[in-house]
Parts: sequence; structure tokens; C-alpha cells
Amino acid sequence: MVNTLDIARVSVGDIFFPAVLVAIGLSILRQSTGSTIRRVSEKNDEDITAILGGSSHKNTSSDYRGGKVTAVMGGSEIDLSKATIKKDALLDVFVFMAGVELRVPENVIVKSRAVMVMGGIEDKTSPVHSKDAPILYLDGVLIMAGIEVKR
Repeated sequence: MVNTLDIARVSVGDIFFPAVLVAIGLSILRQSTGSTIRRVSEKNDEDITAILGGSSHKNTSSDYRGGKVTAVMGGSEIDLSKATIKKDALLDVFVFMAGVELRVPENVIVKSRAVMVMGGIEDKTSPVHSKDAPILYLDGVLIMAGIEVKR
């Protein structure tokens, strides 16, 4: 109709790809907005994503090695307290305007190598004095965000 009224020249090809991108974006927002996803896993490594929503993950792996956490304008609760970290593990984080609560096993040392911009990591764990204790490294970027580490 727009073409017949000579208002503007529009073809299906001009609007198809933008419409597909908008549809994909809306489906992602619809799946993550306002809901909390709860999962229990035994994986040795795991990817966790929370965008404009929340997620709650509990890992009970017998050999946890690490994973990736992405939280954007949402929040994640990650419970590793029942997982076993035999060797050092690496948790790669990208947290933007969000919060992450991380629970770790009693025998694990937590060390941060993350870059923080207007954010921080608060370690509320008690010190582990064992020389052989496994280390969970937090690596990545926090922007206007925070991670709270607990036992």
C-alpha cells in the first residue's frame, strides 16, 4: 500500500532482516525477563547466563573445573558448596550492572584476577590455611557490578 500511494518505496528485502533481528531480540527478552531459572548440575564445567533476569544454579560435580558466568542487568546465584574442586578451577565472569552470589566449598581458596570498573568482589569466606587447598580463580570483567563470595 505504501508503494501504491507513492509515499515511500519499500521492498520485502528491506524489512525482512531487521524484522528477523527484532524477533530474535524479543524472544530472548521474553525468555529471560522477570523469571528465575533454577538448575542443578553435575557438569565439570558450566556456562551460566542471566540477561535482564535471574538464575540460580547448584553444581554437585565430583571434579569441578570452572566455567563461564555472564550476568547483564540481572543476577545469578551459583552454589558450588557441594561440588568438589580437585585441582585449581577457573570461573570466567562478565558481569555488567548485575550481581552474582557465589557459594564455594569449605576447603577452597578464592583468588580474583578480574578487572573491575565501578564494581567489586567481596570475599566473605574464612581463610583456608592448607598449602594443598584447591584454588578457584575468578577471571574476567565486572562493570558497575558485584560478586559476593560466601561459604
